[in-house]
Amino acid sequence: MTGGQGALSLDSSVDASGMRKHEEIRRIDSDRPALRVIEPNVEEMQLHAERLDAVDKACAAGAVWRRGKQAGEDCQD
Repeated sequence: MTGGQGALSLDSSVDASGMRKHEEIRRIDSDRPALRVIEPNVEEMQLHAERLDAVDKACAAGAVWRRGKQAGEDCQD
């Protein structure tokens, strides 16, 4: 590793010196405005499906998300 990489950590509960950080739970106001959901268009859905097909093909056992339920079955409105 190069200098500085030894302190690289993806664990957000530990600071750069390796000491555990104490983090408070931050409560969010339940009266906040709803988040805006941007739905994908037909072209974006097709591109996404093609990407999933490529990942599925690259995996010898097939992609986990392609087993069992059909896409969208567990996403009820």
